[in-house]
Amino acid sequence: MIRAREVAVQTRTKIVNAVRGMVKSTGHRLPPSSTVTFARKATEVCPAVLQPALVPLIRLIQTLTDEIEAYDRLVVETARVYPETQAIQTIHGVGALTAVAFVLVLNNDGQRFKRDSALRRWGLSLASHG
Repeated sequence: MIRAREVAVQTRTKIVNAVRGMVKSTGHRLPPSSTVTFARKATEVCPAVLQPALVPLIRLIQTLTDEIEAYDRLVVETARVYPETQAIQTIHGVGALTAVAFVLVLNNDGQRFKRDSALRRWGLSLASHG
């Protein structure tokens, strides 16, 4: 689930960048927007000459956005199944996605984090910061 979400996010990013590049190559620009609102905003201002090429890509971006949101809901549901994720989420900057990924890795390979250096690869540390 987490890797599938990552693939969806990376794919959406590539398509968003491609759409922006194609629009820019014709001398136009799309307005700044989050990836969540990109499809709607791009559809509203897409140059008519590019619509046959870009509208299918913009629809694909919206589909990927919907699927990413579904993955996010699944991550939150999964976090409820693993109560230890709640403690991990008390760390500043750690949300359900990182907590679930961390717990699932630990459940599959408990020996993986014997040293603090292994945790740092995840952006975490055994040392306390105050």
